[in-house]
Amino acid sequence: MRFDDLPMALKLFAAPAIGLVALVAMAVASHQVVGGITATAKDVGEVRFEATAELLSASSELNGAAKDLYYALAAATAGGDAKASVALLDGVVQRMGKAKEAVERAKDRLPDGKTKAELATVGQDIDKLGQPVGFVKDMLGIDAQSAVSFLEPLRASLQGVQDRLNAAASHERTTAATAIKDMDASATSTQTLSTIIVLAVVLGVAAIALVIVRALKGSIDRISGATEALAAGNIAVNIEALARKDELGAIVGALDVFRANLADRDRLTREQAEAEKRAEAEKRQASLRIADSLESSVHSLVERLNAAVQQLAGNARGLSDQAQVGQERTSVVDRAVTEANGNVQAVASAAEELSVSFGEISGQVTRAATMATNARVRVEESTQQMERLQSQGDRIGSVVRLISEIASQTNLLALNATIEAARAGEAGKGFAVVASEVKSLATQTAKATEEIGGQITSMQGATREAVAAIAAIQQTVNEITTISSAIAAAVEQQEAATREIARNVQMASQGTAVVAENVAGLQAIADITHRSSDEVLSSSQVLGSETSALSASVSKAIASLRAA
Repeated sequence: MRFDDLPMALKLFAAPAIGLVALVAMAVASHQVVGGITATAKDVGEVRFEATAELLSASSELNGAAKDLYYALAAATAGGDAKASVALLDGVVQRMGKAKEAVERAKDRLPDGKTKAELATVGQDIDKLGQPVGFVKDMLGIDAQSAVSFLEPLRASLQGVQDRLNAAASHERTTAATAIKDMDASATSTQTLSTIIVLAVVLGVAAIALVIVRALKGSIDRISGATEALAAGNIAVNIEALARKDELGAIVGALDVFRANLADRDRLTREQAEAEKRAEAEKRQASLRIADSLESSVHSLVERLNAAVQQLAGNARGLSDQAQVGQERTSVVDRAVTEANGNVQAVASAAEELSVSFGEISGQVTRAATMATNARVRVEESTQQMERLQSQGDRIGSVVRLISEIASQTNLLALNATIEAARAGEAGKGFAVVASEVKSLATQTAKATEEIGGQITSMQGATREAVAAIAAIQQTVNEITTISSAIAAAVEQQEAATREIARNVQMASQGTAVVAENVAGLQAIADITHRSSDEVLSSSQVLGSETSALSASVSKAIASLRAA
C-alpha cells in the first residue's frame, strides 16, 4: 500500500505515537535502573554501614574487656584485694555479653555469605571465653597466683576474636565501596543511553513529521494546481495521476467529475451552436450544479482535514504535557538526591569529629604512659634509697655488736677488779666500789646495746620488706606502662578505622553528586522533548493554514465557475 493511500488520521498520528511509545519505553527502563541504584544504596546504607557499626561496637566492647583483664591481672599480681579483681572480671563478662549482642545484630543484618558464617563462629567463640573467665574469677578467691597464670592466655584469645571482628568490619567496608563504584558505573551508562535514546526519538519524530507534512503539502499543492487549471478551463489536466484512497482522494474524484462536466460542456457547445442561448442557459445551470456539488464535497473534505489537523495538534499538546510532567518529576528526584547528599555530608562530619575524639584519647593515653614512666623512675629512686638505708642499718648493727662486745669485756674486767679488790682486803675497798660501778655501767651498756640491737634488727626487717614492696610496685608500674602502650596502639587502630569510615562516607558524597549531575542531564533531555513537541504543534498549525489556503483556492475556483 502506498503512503498516499493511508488514512489521513493515521498519517497525522504516526509521528507523535512513535515518540510517545519511545518515551514510555525509556521511562520504564530508567525506572528499573533507578530502582536498582536505590536498592544498592539501601544495601550500602542500611545493611553494610550499619553492620560495620555493630562490628566496631563489638570490637570496642572486647577492647574494654581486654583493658579490664589487664587491670585484673595487675591487681592480682600486686597482691591487692581479690574483690577488686573479681569486680573487674565481672565487667569483662558484661562487656563480652554486649559484644556478643552486637555481633548477633550485625549477623542478622547481613545476607548469607562468608562474613555471616564467620560472625556465627565469632559469637560462639565469645560464648566459649565466658567459662574461662568464670573459672579465673573463682580461682582468685582460692589461689590468686595460679589464677594470674590463666589471665594472659585468656587475653590472647580475646585479642584473636577482636582481630577477626576487625577483619570482618574491613571486609564489609570493602564490599560497600565496591557497591558504590558499581552504582556510579550504572548511573553513568544510564545517562549515556538515555541521552542517545532521547536524541534518536526527537530526531526520528521530527523527521517523520517533516516527511508527513511535506508529503501532505505536496499532495495539496498538486490538487490545488489541478483545481486552478480546471477552473481556468484546462480539461487536459491528468486527474488519474492524482488518484489516491485517502480523504484527499474524494477531492480528486470530484475534480474528475468536474473535468468530465467541462468536457461535456464543450461538446454540447460544439454540437448545439445553433441554440447558443438555450445551450448557454443549460451550461449555466450545469455549471451551478457542478459548483454546488464541488463546493459541498470540498468543504466536507476540508472539514475532515481540519479535524485531523486538530487531532495532531492535540496529540502534540499531550506530548508536551507529558514532557513537562517528566521535568517536574526529574526536579523532585533532583531535590531528593540533594537532600541525600546533605545527609551523607552530615555523616562525614560526625566521622571526622569521632576521629578528632580518638586523637584526644590517644593523647591522654600517651600522657598516662608518660606518667607511668615517671612513676617507674621515682620507684627506682626509692628502691635505691631503701637499699642505702638497709646498708646503713647493717653498719649500725655492726657498731652495736662491737659496743656489746666492749661492754662484755668491760664487765669481765670489772669482775676481775672486784676479785682483786677482795684479795687486797681493806686497801682495795675503794677500788672495789669503782669496779662495782664500772660493772653496773657495763651491765646497763649491754642491756641498752641489746635493746638497740633488737630495734636495729626490726628496722632491718622492715627495710627488707619495704624494698620487696617497692620492687613489687616497680613491677606493677612496668606492667602499667606496657598496658598503656597497648592501649595507645589500640586507640591508634580505632582512629585509623574512623578515618577510613570518614573517607568512605566522603566517597559516597561524591557519588550522590554524580547522581545529581545525571538527574540534571535527564531534566535537560525533558526540556528538549518539550521543545520538540512544541515544534510538532507548530507544524500542525502550519498544516492547518495550508488547509485553509486549499479551501480558499477551491472557493475561488467555484466562484469563478459560477461567474462563467
